[in-house]
Amino acid sequence: MSEFLAIDSIVTGTLSDYRILGMVGRGGMGAVYRVMRLADHTVWALKEMRPTEEMRPVEDADQRRLFLQEAELLRTLSHPNLPAVSEIFVHDGRPCIVMEFVAGQTLDERIRVANAALAAPQVISVCIQVARVLHYMHTRTPAIIYRDVKPSNIMLRADRVIKLIDFGVARTYKRRQAKDTVAMGSAGYAPPEQYGKGQTDSRSDVYGLGATLLHLLTNITPVPLHQPTVGSIKRLNVTASSDLELVIIKSMEHDPDRRYQTAAEMADALIACLDEAYVDPTIGVTPPAIIPAGHTDGIQVCAGCGHVNRGDSRFCSSCGMPLGANEPRSVLLIVASPRGSHRVRLDRFPARIGRRDAAQRLYPEIDLADYDRGVASRNHALIIEQDGEHLLEDLASLNGTALNGTNVPSHQPQRLRPGDRIRIGEVEIEFRWE
Repeated sequence: MSEFLAIDSIVTGTLSDYRILGMVGRGGMGAVYRVMRLADHTVWALKEMRPTEEMRPVEDADQRRLFLQEAELLRTLSHPNLPAVSEIFVHDGRPCIVMEFVAGQTLDERIRVANAALAAPQVISVCIQVARVLHYMHTRTPAIIYRDVKPSNIMLRADRVIKLIDFGVARTYKRRQAKDTVAMGSAGYAPPEQYGKGQTDSRSDVYGLGATLLHLLTNITPVPLHQPTVGSIKRLNVTASSDLELVIIKSMEHDPDRRYQTAAEMADALIACLDEAYVDPTIGVTPPAIIPAGHTDGIQVCAGCGHVNRGDSRFCSSCGMPLGANEPRSVLLIVASPRGSHRVRLDRFPARIGRRDAAQRLYPEIDLADYDRGVASRNHALIIEQDGEHLLEDLASLNGTALNGTNVPSHQPQRLRPGDRIRIGEVEIEFRWE
C-alpha cells in the first residue's frame, strides 16, 4: 500500500483542491486528514479509504460499499448534530469523503482521560442531543437506523455540541423484512435483535443510547445483553438520580416493545431528569458552507467563516463581515478548552501567548490563565507578522507548543495558515483570517 498523504500535499476533488494540514487518525481501512479547501480557505476533514494489500477482492468491494454508503447517507442529511458532507470523489483510485471537521474529543476519549464516571447533568445534556439526532434520522423516509451508538462514535466539541460520527454500519429500515441480513454493531451496546435475532429499528438505537448512558455514568463497559437493575447505577455514581436510573433500565429492555418506542420519547424522559431547564447548545450554530458543484457563479464565500452568500451581498449573512475584500483584515483566534472558549482579534503584532501575572505586570494579548491548568508559561509563545505572513514562535516554554499535532522547536518561527491549530496543554487555538 502506498504511503499516507503528506502534509502540504494537494488533493484534487470535484469542487476544489485540498491542502493536507495533518492527520487526524488512521485505522486498518483508511485515514482521516484535516485539510484546507483552497476554494475558500475553510477547514474540512478528508476521509480516505485505504484497503490493505492482504485484503481479498470481495472484502475490498464490501468495505468500499460501506465507505460510500456512509458518505451517501450523510449527504442526504442536514442536522446540527451530524457532520456535513461537502463532496465525494476518487483520488489515486481510493474513495474520499470531504466532510465537516469536528474539533473535540469522543466521549470514549473523555471518559478514559477522566478515568472516572462522568457527572449526571453533563451526561444527560450530551445524550439529549444524541436522542434528538437519532429521532431526526429515524423520521427520514426511509428511516435510517444508526445501529452503532456508543461513546467512541460521539464527538463532543468545546461548545458542548455533539456530532454523531461513523455511519459505516447505518442502514435504512425495511418494513417487511423479518431480520437483518448481517448482524452488526458493538458488543455491549447492541440489543438482542442486532445479534441476528430480528430486524433492527429505531428502538435498537434506543438500547444503544441506554448502554452509552450506562457506560458514561459508571466508567464500566456494558456487559453484552445485561440489563442494569434498580440501585446498580446509583451505587457507582451518586450524581445519578433514581429517575435517570429508571430511564436507562427501560431503554435497555431486551424486549423492544418494553423500551421507549421513539428516541424523542427518550429525550423527553432525559429532560425530565434535569434539575434545571434544558438549554440546547445547538441553537445558533451555523453549519459549514458547502459549495455545490456547478453553482459557484453568483456567490461570495466569506473569508472569515466560510459561509456562502449571494453574489450581490455586501456583508456575510452569518458573521457580518464585509464581503469582497481580497486580503484578510485581521487575525481571529478561537481559543477553546474544557474550561470554556473565547475569541481574540489581533490587529497588532507581535502578540504574546501566555498567562497574566499582575506582580510582574505581565498581560499577554492571548491570556490563557482562565483556560489551562498551569501548562502555559507566562511568556509561552509569540505570533508575529513578517513579509505579509503570520508566524508562530515558541519562546522556550516549559511544556512546549504543538502546531497541527507536531511539536514546534523553540525559537524557530513556523508559518501559520488559516485553519491551523495551536495546542498548549488542554487549550487549542484555531488561527483564522477575518
